[in-house]
Amino acid sequence: MWLLLSYACSNQFGNLWRKPDAVTNFDTATSDFGSPNNEPDNVDPPQSTLDLLWAQLDPTHCEGLVSGKGATGYFIGYYEMAEDELWYGIEQHVLFSVGEQDVIGADSCQITWAMTGVSGEVGSCNACLFSLSVNAIQDGGQSSCPESIQSSGSEWSTSYDILIDNGISEFYFYDSGSFIASGEGHSTSISFISEPICYTF
Repeated sequence: MWLLLSYACSNQFGNLWRKPDAVTNFDTATSDFGSPNNEPDNVDPPQSTLDLLWAQLDPTHCEGLVSGKGATGYFIGYYEMAEDELWYGIEQHVLFSVGEQDVIGADSCQITWAMTGVSGEVGSCNACLFSLSVNAIQDGGQSSCPESIQSSGSEWSTSYDILIDNGISEFYFYDSGSFIASGEGHSTSISFISEPICYTF
């Protein structure tokens, strides 16, 4: 089986987790929609957080870089703080088809995990503001990649160190301090988009 989780631990965890209604991929940005009379006035509805992350991905990055069956892949995610130390969010592994292939079965697919995390003291990243120990449960309803290319770990846990500076968030591995990805960062919300990864099937 092809292991998709290139930087997530696959340790099982026993805590049952209930995803709050407020944290789904239908979340909308905090923005007023419509006129003062609550009637749309040629205004597009606000995009969800995942839509905004997807809009920054380049599906064609790996074209010409892989031969035969392949894909351009990204890891994306966002978290929102619910309480002082408790965070909820979503992470996805997104794949875009490259070349003539039928492995994905569509132009793109994603594997989605519902995330919960607890903040704490930083690990190896001394410049970071806090750590985030996260648990993941795969969300089958929001995952569309064929089972043949999904990882064997539908539940996993890992820890990140988080740096927030001037509206930018950076994610690092807690143990090694190695950089993972970056995105937008604020006191109560953080996101990330990894560098593109080229896969050959």
